[in-house]
Amino acid sequence: MKVAIIGRGFGASAMKPAFEMHDWQVEIVPSRDMAAVEAACAGDADLIAVHSPPFQHKDHVLAALA
Repeated sequence: MKVAIIGRGFGASAMKPAFEMHDWQVEIVPSRDMAAVEAACAGDADLIAVHSPPFQHKDHVLAALA
């Protein structure tokens, strides 16, 4: 399973180790870099985990759904 985590705070510190416990491949995507977010969402990730600041959730979820 490939996971892209959007957000380098809680997502990186808490969620990354949790996903890696299951031997999943994890990519951390900086939430401020919308081009990186869009690239990760268009890539081959099986799961997009949005752990960005709340004011960015809408844009990140819409990118994941696109």
